[in-house]
Formats: sequence, structure tokens, C-alpha cells
Amino acid sequence: RGECPLEYKICKPTFNSALSEREIEVMRCLYDGMNIDQISDKLYISPDTIRTHKRNALQRTGTHSLQEFFIYARDKNLFNQ
Repeated sequence: RGECPLEYKICKPTFNSALSEREIEVMRCLYDGMNIDQISDKLYISPDTIRTHKRNALQRTGTHSLQEFFIYARDKNLFNQ
């Protein structure tokens, strides 16, 4: 340990768990009860992009469903920023 100059860079990379502003925006719309088509019209992005933001947000927060994400968001005060 401590001998490799690349330790914690290649061997144990850290994962960026911060959500992007757009991911938070998409998840907020889902939280407000909007469906994918409504979000697409409101944010001017494709339904596939919305699904990608949703998937990334779930991955980054370690949640496995929208309900679990909404509990996470409430506990972390994510939508009140």
C-alpha cells in the first residue's frame, strides 16, 4: 500500500455521485407526477434522454426505483434547494 503512484486513480477510482442539474430537473418532474411525454414537451428533450437521466440519477444515488429515489430526495432535501 502506498507504493503505487496510481493508487485510488486506476485501482480504486471514485465515482461521481453528484446529480447534474438536468437530472434533478427530470426527477423533480417525475416527482410532481408528470409522465415522460409531458416532461419531454416541457424541457424540450427526447423521451430517451429523459430515461437516461432517470437511469443515471438512480445509479448515482444507489436507489433502485422511483419510490426509493423519492425517499432519498426527501431525506437529502434534494428538491428544496
